[in-house]
Amino acid sequence: MQVIITSIMRIHLHQQNLSSYLFGLFLFFLPLGTRKVFLTEYSFYTGEFTEYGSLYLYLSDLLLLLTALAIIFFNRRELIYGLRKLKSKSGKSLFSHPISSGTLLALWFFLSALLHPDFLDLTLFRAAKMLEMALLLGVVWFMGQRGRNLSLTLFVLAFAGLFQSIIAIYQYFTQHSLFLSPLWHKLTGETLLAPELPGVAKLVVDGEKMVRAYGTFPHPNLLAGFLILTLFISVYLYRHHDADLLSRSVNSPNSLSAKLLSLRLFWTFLFLCQFLALILTFSRSAWLALGLSGLIAWLLATLRPTNVSRETIALPPSRLLFVSRETISTLNTRWLEVLVALSLALVFALSSANIIISRSVQDLTFRAVNQSELVPSNDAFADRRFFQIVSRETIGSYPIFGSGPGTSIYQIAPYLQRHHIIEPLTSWQYQPTHNIYLLSAAEIGLIGLFLYLLLIVQALSQSYQKIVSRETSLDAKRLHSCLIATLVAFLLIGCVDHYFWTLQQGQLMFWTVIGLMII
Repeated sequence: MQVIITSIMRIHLHQQNLSSYLFGLFLFFLPLGTRKVFLTEYSFYTGEFTEYGSLYLYLSDLLLLLTALAIIFFNRRELIYGLRKLKSKSGKSLFSHPISSGTLLALWFFLSALLHPDFLDLTLFRAAKMLEMALLLGVVWFMGQRGRNLSLTLFVLAFAGLFQSIIAIYQYFTQHSLFLSPLWHKLTGETLLAPELPGVAKLVVDGEKMVRAYGTFPHPNLLAGFLILTLFISVYLYRHHDADLLSRSVNSPNSLSAKLLSLRLFWTFLFLCQFLALILTFSRSAWLALGLSGLIAWLLATLRPTNVSRETIALPPSRLLFVSRETISTLNTRWLEVLVALSLALVFALSSANIIISRSVQDLTFRAVNQSELVPSNDAFADRRFFQIVSRETIGSYPIFGSGPGTSIYQIAPYLQRHHIIEPLTSWQYQPTHNIYLLSAAEIGLIGLFLYLLLIVQALSQSYQKIVSRETSLDAKRLHSCLIATLVAFLLIGCVDHYFWTLQQGQLMFWTVIGLMII
């Protein structure tokens, strides 16, 4: 009995940290495809099982819900205090805050869903997923109110990126899945991989098929997007950690200690795995997005603060950030571990130049065809054009409320009928539009697109204001520079892909970044 009472007391003492532990598990398991599938009448709409005609319950859904419940039951005082503080900073109104905008967007999803009873189970499910994303914004915002929780969030993301990178590297060099047991495949959601399996993303080089790296994601492009997020987070942690610990060690008499060497090896290994895994996804959009967003991150890190009032200048110096030439110079030096890791990754890239070049120029030719003859043909650019045309016609037919959340693939058959295209499509050809802006406008209407873009602009604006403010610490400036760069990369990828709108892992990583930006 005494042991039981002692255990209960220990649980009581640590129950306020339960939400932090659950949230850490949620972030680490975010990339996993562990789920329960619920079939609907549309699950085999294309003749085979279709991802977009079924309902799912993921492990990440349960962990997020448990985190929210733990906050409500065990962190109620902190939550109420945080909401009051947020209301005072928002000018007595929470309506202008991104969390409110996210909730409003979720309500619009439900309105659009109810107006399309033919697909009611699917549309309501997608609306519930959007409400879950609004909940995720609130959970990330709450977790970021305490520095310890924010550090936990960022480190878990970095280690999740490392874990996924190791799996991806193994998959590419062995050309098969890491987990060979069916049980482990079910638990992790890892895709069954082999060059001869249909439906697996592959490269064809000199007639030889090669599997692209997946991690535990359903497609290499999703892994690439996640690695962009974890790379920027890792860069921030590296710079933050370097300023707090490594630089002190370097300046100390014992600068060549085993501890310092271990730290440097750790960061080099972390960056090398992520750079290498990103290359092995062979995701061209991610490569381009990372390059452009990396430049944006560097430019943001060199911004000078805006002018402030005399009252602000009167604040203690510890609360001010004056960006001097020395500060800017510091941002561009002491990158040894990153440079070493990047150099090693580039050496591998050069040794595999024929594969990378083959992938880079694949499908760059575009065949000019008449719109009425245009059907998906496994050509990257022609297929994307076909799906975009379908979305434009859908927007023309449903400009206000859209065709309903999650119904984009069901607009393809009516499009083919209108244009008298009798060529039958195969299962894989029924896909959402590879553009999140056209896709959102087609599914939830132009007003829904406006609400979606408003939320994104609000997050970017809040994050940018923190960067240019003199009251922002250097560490916070670095963090928000990385977050803006990450979101910009996601928005660029969203021009040519759809997974930030349609797939579980893509949605979660997108809204996690938004949540971090509004802390």
